[in-house]
Amino acid sequence: MHISGGQPARGTEILSIRNTTAGGHWNMFIEDGGVVFVTRYHKGFQMSGDVKIIHRYLPREVSELVVWYLWLALPFIQQMEAMLWEKATVSDHMWPADVDGRKWTTDRMKEELQEVSKAGLGYPITVAAYREIAIAISRQWMRGATAFQSDQDDENEEWEKENGAGSAADEQATHSPHIAGLIYARDSIEMSSTTSDRRRQFRAVSTDWHRFLGFESACIKDEKTDLKRKRCPFEDDAHDERMERRVRLQRMNTYAELQRMMQREVSFRSAQAEAMQAVQRGDSPIVAVMPTGAGKSVLFMLPAWTEPGGVTIVVVPLKALQKDMVHRCERLGIRCAVWTGRNQPDSASIVLVTPGEATSEEFGTFVSRIRQTRQLDRIVVDECHVILNNQLGFQKHLQQLGKLAFAETQMVLLTATLPPTDEDDLFDQMYWSREEVRLIQGSTVRANIQYSVIDGGRT
Repeated sequence: MHISGGQPARGTEILSIRNTTAGGHWNMFIEDGGVVFVTRYHKGFQMSGDVKIIHRYLPREVSELVVWYLWLALPFIQQMEAMLWEKATVSDHMWPADVDGRKWTTDRMKEELQEVSKAGLGYPITVAAYREIAIAISRQWMRGATAFQSDQDDENEEWEKENGAGSAADEQATHSPHIAGLIYARDSIEMSSTTSDRRRQFRAVSTDWHRFLGFESACIKDEKTDLKRKRCPFEDDAHDERMERRVRLQRMNTYAELQRMMQREVSFRSAQAEAMQAVQRGDSPIVAVMPTGAGKSVLFMLPAWTEPGGVTIVVVPLKALQKDMVHRCERLGIRCAVWTGRNQPDSASIVLVTPGEATSEEFGTFVSRIRQTRQLDRIVVDECHVILNNQLGFQKHLQQLGKLAFAETQMVLLTATLPPTDEDDLFDQMYWSREEVRLIQGSTVRANIQYSVIDGGRT
């Protein structure tokens, strides 16, 4: 709730939420099939006598979890507390005290947020730090303004009231637009003060945040109007950046850039050059059959080296191959990371993942997010012939790699072993028709290798 509801509340606000009317008021409602939690903001009350009502809307995915918790989990917990610990009273707060009396305080909330952020991001983030981070993201990506520097208090509520200025996003962050404008060089925006209008504005802010986080419910088209949703400003910027990457890649002098990357005189081989041109054009799907040592990895390493702002996902069947790929990328100065599920490789240009992890729900969420932010440039399946090998233990995961097509990005399959008799089987596994595949077949004959078979007879 704290992360996905929009601009984050202060700890005292989020911990004050009540889910029943026992305390005289409650803070959780259902609106249009989603959960909205409403908090009161008292800063500046002594000066203005005005209490601000802030709405934060949850995405459908989180709303369902909250409803299930209140409907199924919470009653069971309360029954167990009454039976086992003889707890006589039921708290009306969303975050009540534990049975041992330990209360939810801002310090405890800070500790919990630090623990989960360290597990997910590799670095602990406090409640105050997350507020600064989230608001800065909003300024940069959602509304196109500069990120502000600090979480400063608003001591001039009267100015805002007299001038009629306001911003739903600033209020969600519990700042006044006056201070936001002064500190962050942003113009104040005059808005209506009607309750329904404010709710609509709060909802728009929360929904833009859902889109930035990559929630699918915020990305689907409007079923009532059958029209695709309007992109928010950060998506327009990200879309433009991706198009610029694509244009630069198409115009790239591949021979010159290859020599710069390798730092030596080098040239493309025939099939390698043909495949590289297909990648540059944006052809998809591409299946490149090239012999071992023919430079198949250059087909995704060179684009990642020249356009590091995008992300290339490479499905590698064996962890040993992952380690080798990481070393090769590091030597060339390419940011490369191995997907583990614990840390988000947001700064990597190449993300390596095993077939089993590539079809996991966690990785699917990551793909949806970088697709939403227009960072995903292509998905590459290295050594794709193993998809057809029934003897491997991870065969069931390999057979599901066709699901990666949901990402709607360029797909490139690489292999040194794909007999013509197996081509249709491979295409079927990936849910492709032969007509749509750009098949590039290089010679896999090794002129420097010969073999013969001698019948030794019975011994």
